Formats: sequence, C-alpha cells, structure tokens
Amino acid sequence: MADFEYARLGGEEFAIYLPGVRREDVEALAGKLCRVVREQPAQHPVTISIGLARVLDDDTLNQALVKADEALYASKHTGKDRFTFHQSLQGAQLPA
Repeated sequence: MADFEYARLGGEEFAIYLPGVRREDVEALAGKLCRVVREQPAQHPVTISIGLARVLDDDTLNQALVKADEALYASKHTGKDRFTFHQSLQGAQLPA
C-alpha cells in the first residue's frame, strides 16, 4: 500500500487514490485514520468522515469523485467520525 496519490480538493476535503488495494485493507486503513485523528490530543475534539469509492476502468475522474463525495456525505449524515463505501460497493456505513 505504499503507492498512492493524494490531492486537496478544497476547504477541508482531500482525495487519496489507492490503486490495487483490497477492500479489507481499505477498511483497516480508513478505520485507523479515523481513530488516529479522534485520539490526537487537542484543545477541541476533531474527527473525520471518509467516503470510499471503487474506481472502475471506464470511470472518468469526475465520476470517481462524485461517487466518493456521495459516500462522504453519507458518512457525514449518519453520525460523522466514520467511513462509508459508495453504494456501488454494496457496503454499509461502518463506525470507525
């Protein structure tokens, strides 16, 4: 999992592209990221919400980002501090 690309999309939103990573590994990574952010000592508590999407061979960049954004907003609207797979992955919202 050492090879990845990332970019800031604006504001407080970032995208990370993890090619060839298995769903189980993505779940572990997303859960760990939520936990690390939540447990960092800070004056004000901080949590993150994560949207995950599988990029298909024929997906455009825009289509991939729309899927991830839909999953992100599902996380935000179901309690925050969690990750959610896009519905195309047939996954449920999972608390971190």
